[in-house]
Amino acid sequence: MYSRTDESPGGYFASGPHLIHVGSNGVRISGSDTSGGIIYSGYGPVKRLILNHADPDHSVLVGSDAVAITYEESGVLNRKRIGISGEVLTGGFSADGKFFAAATKEKIHLFEVPNFRELKAVDYKGGVIRAIAVLSGGDRVLLGGDDKIVRVYDLATGKDGPKYTNHTGTITALALSPDGRHAFSASTDGSIRQWKLPREKR
Repeated sequence: MYSRTDESPGGYFASGPHLIHVGSNGVRISGSDTSGGIIYSGYGPVKRLILNHADPDHSVLVGSDAVAITYEESGVLNRKRIGISGEVLTGGFSADGKFFAAATKEKIHLFEVPNFRELKAVDYKGGVIRAIAVLSGGDRVLLGGDDKIVRVYDLATGKDGPKYTNHTGTITALALSPDGRHAFSASTDGSIRQWKLPREKR
């Protein structure tokens, strides 16, 4: 299980017997079976560790690309590069942990979890995406960016759904409630807001 243990830049996370430090030069994984720590730096600087709160043993590191990290019951911590063309700006999971989406400057990529097989890659021309989360079913995502708007975006039609416009600064983070009915957004305006999401399409 992954849990945040330090709020310093980069930060430390706990995963089973391992302590994971995310820093500008990569990732250090320390534990009783790693002889004092190993440096994981094969994919460049790491921006963040994106936790899959519904299934923390299948989470993602985001750097210039994205790397899935899986903690197995046997105690093995695996790393798997997710094939995405272009720099990964941000990523996010669905509330049930079954889907993961990653955003680049031009596309939104959707993956199924836990195998991280790509389901679709959709062109997106609506501006830079700073935060993303997947809504139930994987057909829609929640987006936030420089335009100060939190929006529901339909991956099948390429059209916007409901928009939430109370922020006055860039949207920097999005999170979903465990039941997927509410979203939380953080902004450079200094506020965190809660939104009631539309029901899943049948």
